[in-house]
Amino acid sequence: MSEKTKEKKEKTSDEVKLPSSQKIYVETNGNTINQTKHNLRVPFREIALSPSRNMKDELEANPPVRIYDTSGVWTDPNERCDVREGLPTLRRDWITAREDVEEYVGREILPQDNGYLTKGAENIAKIKESGKLEEFPGLKRAPLKAKSGKC
Repeated sequence: MSEKTKEKKEKTSDEVKLPSSQKIYVETNGNTINQTKHNLRVPFREIALSPSRNMKDELEANPPVRIYDTSGVWTDPNERCDVREGLPTLRRDWITAREDVEEYVGREILPQDNGYLTKGAENIAKIKESGKLEEFPGLKRAPLKAKSGKC
């Protein structure tokens, strides 16, 4: 590789640009469903449309189109995201408030989880790819499972 090769720079949430659109949220205002109060902010992207010509050959404004936004916090200009830390647990309080899940101790990460057959193969790959692969420790949080008889 030449010295002119540029390192790839990770984009932050405020660098992700989607032209002619903006991220908005629709709030549920604490609706109660199945005896559980829901305070959710549902993400949408509002896309501005170009004007159209009508039958009189006049330009006519079109209202924006609102679509469900699956991009998560990555495209929210008000959020600071770091892929190394993982996503925030936005729904954890809501999920645990239902009282149908419980925390448990997860198992140790195996070489197979990272695509290697053995620990030796994983170590060889780490040496070979030294400086190219990055660990993503993420947030350390206990996984959840359904409580017996609740689901």
